[in-house]
Amino acid sequence: HMKRVVFMISLTFAVSLLVAQDLDQILEKTNKAIGAEARSKIKHMQSNGHYVMSGTDAKMPFKLQQSKPNNIRIEITIFGLKGIQTYDGQHAWMLNPLQGTEAKPADPEDMKFISATTAIDGPFLNRTDKRTPSYIGAKEYKGSPCFVVRITKSMEEHIDYYINTQTYLFDFIRYEYKKNGGWYSMEYKVIEYMNFEGGVFPGEI
Repeated sequence: HMKRVVFMISLTFAVSLLVAQDLDQILEKTNKAIGAEARSKIKHMQSNGHYVMSGTDAKMPFKLQQSKPNNIRIEITIFGLKGIQTYDGQHAWMLNPLQGTEAKPADPEDMKFISATTAIDGPFLNRTDKRTPSYIGAKEYKGSPCFVVRITKSMEEHIDYYINTQTYLFDFIRYEYKKNGGWYSMEYKVIEYMNFEGGVFPGEI
């Protein structure tokens, strides 16, 4: 009986080491794929693009400005009117042209997701919040096998990164959080990547 207990403990320990080793390899290859070392040297970055309203052909131009560690500013033009959202890592503000000319405090949840998923360094290098990623397992996303790595911020908030097993780039990112007794999620799919200053960034999402 004692030998069996020792064997079970040893087996559990060995499996734990295996999972940890797999996670380290996944993070190392992902950081290499996105050019994390080159990205770490970039202090400021501006991206331009457009949102497409689901189910329509309506395109809304936006400009995303980022500064390390996690400050972001988004300008979006809707029907000729410019709205602005800002985030400093804790607080969010919004200037809605339909609601006056002064910025007002806003719910930071959306901006936290945007900040986490567009971080210049990437999600696994020089993390400012020091939360340890965990390996959830292999799952399929739209026919492609992916490693799923989760960063848990609390019992009521986490981000899952679906990492392509071939390219080690992110295919899909989902942010889930609990609010007012229910679970909510935000997500995006990376359609195409681009190179900038030696780093690899989402070019179309």
